[in-house]
Amino acid sequence: MSQGTAHAIDRRQRRMLLLWLGVLLLGVLLLLGYQLWLSHHEQLREAETKTRNYAAIFATRLDATLRRTDAVLLGIGRLLPPAALNRQAAERHARQVGDELDLRLLNFDEIAGLRVFDAGGRLLYSSGRATTPRIEVSDRDYFITLRDDPQAGLFFSEVIESRATGRPSLIAARALRDEQGTFLGLASAVLDLARYQEIFRAVDLGQRGSISFRRSDDQRLVVRWPHIADEVNRTLSSEHPVRQQMSRGATSGSLQFAAQTDGVERVYSYHQLEHYPFYFIIGASRDELFAGWRARALVVGMSALLLLTLFAILLLRLWRSEAREAAVLADLMCSERLQRAKGERLAVFERLAENASHGIAMLQANGELSYANPALRRMLDIPAEAACSNYSLAGFCHAENAQRLRECVLPATIRDGQWNGELELQSLQGRRMPALHTLFVVQSGDGEPAIVADLLADLSERQRMEQRNRQLLAEMETLLGNALVGIVHLRQRRVVSCNRRLEEIFGYRAGELIGESSERFYPSHEVFLRVGERAYAVVGEGRNFSTELTLRRKDGSLFWGALTGRAIDPGQPHEGSIWVFADISERQQAEEESRNLLQAVEQSPVTIVITNRNGDIEYVNPSFTRVTGYSRLEAIGQNPRILKSGEVPGEVYQTLWQTLLDGKVWTGLLHNKRKNGTLFWESVSIAPVFGDHGEVTHYLAVKEDVTERLLAEKQLRESEEAFRRLFEDAKDPLLLLKNGAFVDCNTATLELLGYPSKEEFLGLGPDDISPPYQPDGQPSKDKAQAMMAAANEFGYHRFEWTHRHRDGHAVAVEVTLTPITLRGEVILHTLWRDISERRLTEQRLRLLAAVFENSAEAIMVSDRDNRIVEVNAAFSRLTGYSADEVRGSDPRLLSSGRTSADDYRDMWQAIGSSGHWQGEIWDRRQDGTVYPKWLSISTIRGADGSVENYIGSFVDISERKAAEERIRHLAHFDTLTHLPNRSNLQGRLEQALAAARREGGSCPLAVMFLDLDRFKNINDTLGHHVGDALLLEVSQRLTGSVRASDIVARLGGDEFVVVLSRADAIAAERVAMKILHALSQPYQIDGQGMHTTSSIGIAVFPGDGDTVEVLMRNADAAMYHAKSAGRNNVQFFTASMNQAARDRRQLEEDLHLALQNDEFVLHYQPQVDSRHRVFGAEVLLRWQHPQHGLVPPGKFIPLAEDTGLIVPIGQWVLATACAQLAAWRGDARAGELQVAVNVSARQFRQADFVDQLQALLQRSGADPTRLKLELTESLVLDNVADTIARMNAIKQLGVSFSMDDFGTGYSSLSYLTRLPLDQLKIDRAFVSRLPDNQSDAIIAQTIVTMGRSLGLKVIAEGVETAAQCEFLDRHGCHGYQGFMFGRPVPVDEFTRLLPPAPD
Repeated sequence: MSQGTAHAIDRRQRRMLLLWLGVLLLGVLLLLGYQLWLSHHEQLREAETKTRNYAAIFATRLDATLRRTDAVLLGIGRLLPPAALNRQAAERHARQVGDELDLRLLNFDEIAGLRVFDAGGRLLYSSGRATTPRIEVSDRDYFITLRDDPQAGLFFSEVIESRATGRPSLIAARALRDEQGTFLGLASAVLDLARYQEIFRAVDLGQRGSISFRRSDDQRLVVRWPHIADEVNRTLSSEHPVRQQMSRGATSGSLQFAAQTDGVERVYSYHQLEHYPFYFIIGASRDELFAGWRARALVVGMSALLLLTLFAILLLRLWRSEAREAAVLADLMCSERLQRAKGERLAVFERLAENASHGIAMLQANGELSYANPALRRMLDIPAEAACSNYSLAGFCHAENAQRLRECVLPATIRDGQWNGELELQSLQGRRMPALHTLFVVQSGDGEPAIVADLLADLSERQRMEQRNRQLLAEMETLLGNALVGIVHLRQRRVVSCNRRLEEIFGYRAGELIGESSERFYPSHEVFLRVGERAYAVVGEGRNFSTELTLRRKDGSLFWGALTGRAIDPGQPHEGSIWVFADISERQQAEEESRNLLQAVEQSPVTIVITNRNGDIEYVNPSFTRVTGYSRLEAIGQNPRILKSGEVPGEVYQTLWQTLLDGKVWTGLLHNKRKNGTLFWESVSIAPVFGDHGEVTHYLAVKEDVTERLLAEKQLRESEEAFRRLFEDAKDPLLLLKNGAFVDCNTATLELLGYPSKEEFLGLGPDDISPPYQPDGQPSKDKAQAMMAAANEFGYHRFEWTHRHRDGHAVAVEVTLTPITLRGEVILHTLWRDISERRLTEQRLRLLAAVFENSAEAIMVSDRDNRIVEVNAAFSRLTGYSADEVRGSDPRLLSSGRTSADDYRDMWQAIGSSGHWQGEIWDRRQDGTVYPKWLSISTIRGADGSVENYIGSFVDISERKAAEERIRHLAHFDTLTHLPNRSNLQGRLEQALAAARREGGSCPLAVMFLDLDRFKNINDTLGHHVGDALLLEVSQRLTGSVRASDIVARLGGDEFVVVLSRADAIAAERVAMKILHALSQPYQIDGQGMHTTSSIGIAVFPGDGDTVEVLMRNADAAMYHAKSAGRNNVQFFTASMNQAARDRRQLEEDLHLALQNDEFVLHYQPQVDSRHRVFGAEVLLRWQHPQHGLVPPGKFIPLAEDTGLIVPIGQWVLATACAQLAAWRGDARAGELQVAVNVSARQFRQADFVDQLQALLQRSGADPTRLKLELTESLVLDNVADTIARMNAIKQLGVSFSMDDFGTGYSSLSYLTRLPLDQLKIDRAFVSRLPDNQSDAIIAQTIVTMGRSLGLKVIAEGVETAAQCEFLDRHGCHGYQGFMFGRPVPVDEFTRLLPPAPD
């Protein structure tokens, strides 16, 4: 083995060792890198999970908040009747409603306030009313949207500064409307954004984390932590990663990017609310997240670097040992590559040269050709087979150029490396061609001859084109210079060039207009803009523009001109256009004069006839036809003798012709005949018309029909009397003014100024009945003289004047003065028109202008070409553009690009067809922010029906859209108790039933329907705020009585539902008894104790039903059975309950219809005194059911109490009883009777019950002293102070009171002494067992004695026997009522049973 071979083997072994070491090192580095990657990925996944969880939590919480807010607003709408939504009602109910609103905010920290506004945007009610200022929101976008859009639901505002608190807030609002949809106001909730700042601040996201609360509809920022004030309400750019993902339909996700606001790169997660247009973006800083990971990566990196260094040292030693061997091999390989590359480049060059369109030559230093490509051979006519060395480039040049080539060009190229220039060549066939040469050296080495490359381009065609262009330009300049019209080239509406005629037309010196604006040609800047807008719109479409208009010369004089123009490039009309101006003043003037003359003749009221010298008619005007009846066609060619009537003597005609033949004008009267044979008088003037040589060519006759005038003169005396009557009876004031004093006037004048008679008025002058000075500051006396002088001078004068009424107030009139001749004297006929209404109209116009400028809505007016003409201040505030910035612009400058072209197309189609459109679009402000707006566009049309202007008004509806999204959230939770509402319960119960069905019979489910007993009494007696507090406490006790997995929901009012999962009947009963016990415990509300119970009905799945509807219905039926069983108990559903529930529901439906169908009737039961004389009657309600006949009160009155129908029924009873009292007035038998009417607690506790009663008495005309209201003990003793106040107010009306069923309650003697009662009524329970039952006898005797001692009348009801009557009479009872004296009967029968009146 040789030494070289051993060396090679040793080298291979070293390389294999290094290779294995490298592989091992690479494996270690890969393991370290993989570990770092896993650590980095885990850290990133933890960050995404953390931010995603936070985003979901915030979204869930906000969703619950918005649902509850919506429920609160809906509850407010149900709470407030339409009658309470006005300023007067608000003053009465402010405290009560305010307390209700405060109560609804309990445990609702996210809402800063609840407010109710009327239809004018004024605050009516508010939570925290003591600290809430009186604010007005009619200019807020959410108010305008809810007012104008009947379909609007819950509306969210943008972030605004609250006018009540001065803090940034988000408003959720819902419109309040009556049954007809009339807008009555709105209810709003103020979301406290500072609360969200506090919550965000408490989240641990590191020093550089961020939380953003944004809208999903327009990407506006609502709240951000850390707070950046300028970012609030700003939208995300369309390129933002989150926005791009959401635009593709994603509702949640995680991303990594650098924030646009602060540049910090974070790991973000976002989560969008399902029902509302909001989402949260939670971000954690990557720098903070990977701080620990970077430390670990640094250690691993240093270790890897150390290993790499060791490995590099080994490689370096190997490299140095093999470098020398490799150098030799590398030199050889490099040389081979260079040769190959050079050959490849040479082949490429040959292909390029052979296919080039320009000539390419290779020259020796002396100009000899060594190569010519095919293009050059064709140019010089060199045969393809000829050798290039036989030719020299100088041989193709004439002597001068050949010398220049050899002595200058080639030496300069070799010296400088290149040369460019033109040299004319001549081909072998004698063609001369200018050529552009580019020479450069391609080979120049020491001792080697230089080789020069020459690239040639034939310039023959270009020179021919340049010559042609110069010739055309010279011809054009000659044509323009001698044109009879002005021609100008404009760029950006400035003069680039013009001909001399243009300068002459406008009066400028030569060259003076170059560079000037074309505005110099127009009379004003407005005309310049208007014409430019129209003209460039036309030429921009590639069409010619032409018009005639008034132009202005340099000296300021105006003249009529014709303008025609066209754009050089329609795509950029302002970059170049040609305009032609022509002076058409003389033509215009001549045409105008001809038109005026013809119009004057044609419209002349007198007849004009032109005949030729022979008397044949050549022209008549329309007055001829009107007077004579002959049409123009019938008259032309005829002789005027067709009008002769035979009534004119022949001497007249002889005189006429003699005068005309003498060349003079004849004037006189002719009695002519019309076509229809009637005669008429004409005043005629006939004159000869002379030609250029003095000969008569035509005759011109001017005639006037004076028949009526002659008749008028004849009837003048008769008409004077008629004039007097018209003068006197005219509705407008008419006066006669002579020598500065009024000599006559009509009645309308006296009525206008308040004068009783003409005698007192006549003789006064205009200044006597006017204030000292007119509104323009001129003295009335001086101005009156001037006005009368003007009327006398011009024959007519009209002006405005302010007179003074006799009582001193000003009277504005329009005065018309006309001089007339009356009995030979010139006097002024004076007409006054009262212009007070017109001035009011002018004031309204000024007001409309002020409204336009001060309107809260942005208003934009554009012309027929949709160029903005005017905008108001609200437009500038909303868009950021000033009026000057947008005038003349297209409204498209506001477009955001978010509204589709189809939407705009539909919009313009609607405007074109109906003249109006309104809807929602997205626009962009000047600062780039995008916002939604509600836009309304209407057209203004001219007299010819064409569109003259468009008026657009719009409001920013960002708040409304946000409010709508928030309202949807409130649809599933009860606002008071925070429990699921009916719709939420429906979904949860469906899910629970589905789970129970999947597990079969082993998974029962119980539904409890719970209703509080006599809860309506608590509401009616203690107020809704107490009722709401009780419901809140009940919901908390219910929640505490069941498991967390069970469902507790509030359906409304005092109805609750509990769903027990995995609970059979035994477990359900155990839980129900637990609930009964919990709810029966005492309550402490507003410092007072109270007690209530509940009735519970239970239905169990699957035995009692397998659907939500069936289970709910059956549980409801069981609950009603529990109520009928005495309340405060639990009942399980049975089949018979369905029928009972159906009967009750049917009865309730019939009860609703009974009031509408007049099915109720009143029966009257007599009340008698101790002598058994009828002194009154009690009104008793009966229901005449169409199927079931007379329904007893005990069956439907409790149902009416439960459903609330007792209030309208009670109102009907009172109204009917009062109407009967009024009907009995004047009746000798019934006129003095007193009628007693029972009033329920709910009706008596109505806030406006006293007002209702007063209005009812006034409307019916009933005597209040004949009306007596019967109240129960329980009603009177609930809230005694309020009861006494109401009773005193009613007593002032004259109505009396009776305490019904006295003795069954717990009346305190102190209360009885304070109550303004008139009568006590002993309950029938104590009367029925008299006189045998000793206890009842003692009670009855005590009641009579107590009543007498208190000065009250006592009446006993239910008296049926003589023994009962005798006992009561013996102890001093004042009156009786019962079957013994008469049963309740209809009013007609009751009236018949009354005894006759004493004589």
